[in-house]
Amino acid sequence: MGVEFVFSNDINTLKELFLDTLKTEPKDPFEETIIIVPNINVKKYLQLEIAKKFEISANFNILYLEKSLFSLLKKLYSINNKYIFLNDSDNIVYLQLMIIKIFLEIINNEIT
Repeated sequence: MGVEFVFSNDINTLKELFLDTLKTEPKDPFEETIIIVPNINVKKYLQLEIAKKFEISANFNILYLEKSLFSLLKKLYSINNKYIFLNDSDNIVYLQLMIIKIFLEIINNEIT
């Protein structure tokens, strides 16, 4: 499954599209599905709606935006350090520097 962006100002429309995608996508039952949400309210809402529709909510890794970006960066660059971002300005600056480094690498690879 790739990355798909869907925009709407109606949460029910977004929920139904999301649940339909989960239902129709063929998936290995042992493969984790990563879902990125903006806050804890949306996370809880999706967990309940998934369980309501499929009678179970399992093997979903629901992450907040900051944590998901950092975990993807850690996988890409094989970083084994653990960082805590909760209002820690040093770690937020480190994340921003990592993102800038990646963008610079992308730009340099496109130029050469």
